[in-house]
Amino acid sequence: MDENNPLGLDFTTPINPLEALSGLGQNLQRTVSSGLQFINGAARQVPTFLTEVRESFTPEQQPEITELDRKIGISPENLGRAENQASNIIASGVESAGDLLGIPRSVSTPVAGAIGAIATPGVGDIKLAFGAGGAALTGAVTLKNPKILKPLGLETGDEIVDAAQAKFNTKRLQKIEQSASKELTAKETIQNLKDTYGRKPSKAENELVYRMFSRAEGAFGRAKEDLSRAQSNVFADKDVYFRSTPSKKAKAVEIINRRTYRKIPNNVSIQIDEHHGFPKGMSAALFDRMDQFIAKGIADPDDLLVMARHAERKGALAGDYKSNMINLVKKPHDELHNYLKNSGDELSKKQWIDIARKAKTPDDLLIIFDDLLDRNVIPNLETAKIWQPLSDLIEDIQKAP
Repeated sequence: MDENNPLGLDFTTPINPLEALSGLGQNLQRTVSSGLQFINGAARQVPTFLTEVRESFTPEQQPEITELDRKIGISPENLGRAENQASNIIASGVESAGDLLGIPRSVSTPVAGAIGAIATPGVGDIKLAFGAGGAALTGAVTLKNPKILKPLGLETGDEIVDAAQAKFNTKRLQKIEQSASKELTAKETIQNLKDTYGRKPSKAENELVYRMFSRAEGAFGRAKEDLSRAQSNVFADKDVYFRSTPSKKAKAVEIINRRTYRKIPNNVSIQIDEHHGFPKGMSAALFDRMDQFIAKGIADPDDLLVMARHAERKGALAGDYKSNMINLVKKPHDELHNYLKNSGDELSKKQWIDIARKAKTPDDLLIIFDDLLDRNVIPNLETAKIWQPLSDLIEDIQKAP
């Protein structure tokens, strides 16, 4: 893997904002984010035959004791290990079945890990099933890259998830499950409506069916956004700012100021949007990949926290936190997204998921993550910070006699 450009991507950053603002009239083809994210309760509904497979294992199939075994005081002689050849075969089979059904790996991998763990008894059962089912155990940093760890004052093996963070991790996974379940329900509702009515009619054609479609589409959009937000927010010690009471008050003050200083009449509405400097679809996809490694048992929750801290250290805090929020008037906000998409710098969540899948290990993921921070996230974040002032300046120049 080329650490200078591990994906071979050619982002157009850093952006020339003036050039960007001069071509804002371009049309844009919308991209659709990924769908299913979780199969709720699958790990609790393993068929009986998996228990029979479990009982057939020989002592030779059980690997040696691990550091996790030592920490919680359970020996392989008593419980065995889930990370053995049979477990991997079963998990791989579940993932392959999911591929055939069109289920994304962000869904099938955690479930496969849980099923593989339950099929083969041991400490791994606890670790993997908890990872997929909603509980987060503490562990230690497994990442090895000193370029990532040293600036954070960390080393491989450090334990950085405290009790508060572990509790937050459990709630975070629960939110992810709930949002994914709502997304799946809404997606199924939309498909059922299409199967019944063929297409969404206009309001004039059939108001009742039109409203049924609209409600389902609204629920789907909200669930998708909630899922990305839940996946992106990983800090226990930071308050969510996005759409919070303080953020709403700040926007109200900004609207008053804009009316005053830019002499905007009261009959002209002003909508202020909160722009995520580190796009939530992107952070969700990348953090979800680490979640998958944690569910497989090849990473720990500490590694996800390292990932988030690394981005924060470089000035690109991911999530709904205040330092990642940039207020933009709606029109310039839309124009910024259009420009970034047209330039190839803003991808759909599904595309980011595909990029994240190129990482086969947690350390691979951090190489990709660090590259994206430097060549995409940070330059686009800096552009977003000056986008509104530049937009105002251009508007003033256009209005000048």
